[in-house]
Amino acid sequence: MYTPDDIGEKKTVAAARRIQQQNPALSIVQLGERLDADGLLELLQHVDIVLDCCDNFGSRFAINRAAYATRTPLVSGAAIRWEGQVAVFRFDDAPSPCYQCLYQPEDESLEDCAGAGVMAPLPPMIGQLMALEAIKCLTDTGTATRLLVCDAQAGAWQTLSIGKRDDCAVCGTQAASA
Repeated sequence: MYTPDDIGEKKTVAAARRIQQQNPALSIVQLGERLDADGLLELLQHVDIVLDCCDNFGSRFAINRAAYATRTPLVSGAAIRWEGQVAVFRFDDAPSPCYQCLYQPEDESLEDCAGAGVMAPLPPMIGQLMALEAIKCLTDTGTATRLLVCDAQAGAWQTLSIGKRDDCAVCGTQAASA
């Protein structure tokens, strides 16, 4: 996606340019600013699916809240060290767990790849799987709420179900009554 010529430029600008070069017929809207909760809610009113490729948990939690509120399917991907994961959240499933059922903001074990590093071939693998899962969601061909976990060092994948947490601040029973 990026080349050394892109150093110093916003990722969104460089990515939009590269995608436009590869697919001139696309209409691309790139946002180069951080959205607040209201901005995310407004944006998600106009999309069919969200692919969360963020590199920080604050953004992931905010995107999750907006996706859950708008019932917009969410595909979240992450990679760190030799491990990757793709989580698919279909909010039309009942009861629907969300990203925050999987990770809580106060979890002290949460790391980011800036501090821990990531094996370079892993992010493209995760991105391709995210794209595949998004297509499956959009075409309603079998993707359910689940977590796919990759151990790249062992060359192994696991598929796990995600349970809804009653104490989840976004989708739990107390959140619904608040």
